[in-house]
Amino acid sequence: MVEGLKNITIITTWHTKDLLSGSSELELYTFCKAHEIALYINNNIHLKVYSVALESAIIATGNISHRGLEGGHEECAVLVKTH
Repeated sequence: MVEGLKNITIITTWHTKDLLSGSSELELYTFCKAHEIALYINNNIHLKVYSVALESAIIATGNISHRGLEGGHEECAVLVKTH
């Protein structure tokens, strides 16, 4: 799943309500540990930016979670290239 990618950092929130609703998942910790991915918790953010090596980024409304990807909500995203 993350083969070939280096220096991955994930910054997320783990509010109790987000964990209970499924928009955040505790399994992320195990995934990050198994793949040597840096994981930081910042409960003051509400952003969704996905980037590889900061060469491009996807700015989106959806969470990368089961509920965020298959939850039935209408979501949108835009790809931004830095070069």
